[in-house]
Amino acid sequence: MKWLKKQAELYPQKQFLNDSTFAQINQEVNKMAEHLAPLIDNQSRVALLSENSVEMAVVLFALLGLSKEVLLLNRHLTEYELADQIKELKIDKVFTSDLLTAFLFRKFGLVTLAL
Repeated sequence: MKWLKKQAELYPQKQFLNDSTFAQINQEVNKMAEHLAPLIDNQSRVALLSENSVEMAVVLFALLGLSKEVLLLNRHLTEYELADQIKELKIDKVFTSDLLTAFLFRKFGLVTLAL
């Protein structure tokens, strides 16, 4: 993400997310993007189901940096609503935190990608 890279260059030690600086988050985003790129190379659209956390923000920034369209799923939706969104938008990959992986498997039988 160009804006994050620019902020990391201009203000590397400035606090950005919780206790993390722009430089730290930028570094984590770059590592995550390297990890995710081969997993979603042929995907134009993916989904993210997460709680609010720095870790999931890093995943979101990495996905956006890889020019992926990201559907942000609301974990408070019903099973039907989640399944409908995933199916309607032809989502093949759903990224989630460890906390929500069991939820996805239990509700939908989905296997999520380990980050």
